[in-house]
Amino acid sequence: MSLLNAINEVMHPQEIKEGEDVYDKFGIQITKTRLKGGIGYQINYGERGRYIQVLSKDMNNLMKAMQTAMKAK
Repeated sequence: MSLLNAINEVMHPQEIKEGEDVYDKFGIQITKTRLKGGIGYQINYGERGRYIQVLSKDMNNLMKAMQTAMKAK
């Protein structure tokens, strides 16, 4: 699965099971999981134990923020 396909899957999830990996390449693993506020995603990266958790409803805002940060000089 390409990174763009993985991002699309995260932003527009289809029928996938909780706890299912939706992306695992380049040292980044994204897993759909149940979080305190509902269903969301855990993004594991870098050294072992580094991760962020984002609710599904907040994923669009996170993607926009990341794109803005990447364009900043």
